[in-house]
Amino acid sequence: MIKQIVITAMGTLMLPFIALAQSEQYDITGDWQGELDAARYEPIPVVLHIQSSAEQTGELTGSLDFPSQYRTGLPIGAIRINGSNVSIMLTSVQAEFYGELTLDESGQHVLSMQGDWSQAGEHVPLELTRQTTEETAQ
Repeated sequence: MIKQIVITAMGTLMLPFIALAQSEQYDITGDWQGELDAARYEPIPVVLHIQSSAEQTGELTGSLDFPSQYRTGLPIGAIRINGSNVSIMLTSVQAEFYGELTLDESGQHVLSMQGDWSQAGEHVPLELTRQTTEETAQ
C-alpha cells in the first residue's frame, strides 16, 4: 500500500517534466552546411535545406544539395527529432544522418548538428552548421 502511494505521488510530481520533455522540439528549419570528409576523397560540400511541411502538421521536410557534384534538390525522406538527437533519411541516395543537436548557452537555439553520415556501409563524421542569411544569398 505504501509503495503504491509513493509511486503514485512520484508519478504525479513527474508529469509536468514528462510533458515538457515531450513537447519540446528544437527549431532546425533553415539552411545547413558541412563537408563530408572521407579518407580517400576530397571533402564534399553538403547543403541541407529544412522547412516545415506545407500542411502545418509540425512535420519537417527538406532537400539536400551536393554543389561540387552538381546535384541539387535531393528529397529528404524523413526527419526525426527525439530530445537532442536527430535523424535524417535520404532514400534517394540510400543515406542516413544520425546526430546530436548542439545548443547555444540558453539551451533554446540549435547551433549545429554533429553526427555520422552513413552510406553504402561507410560512416563518415559530419558537422552541419546553420548558414547565415549572407551565406545563403551567395
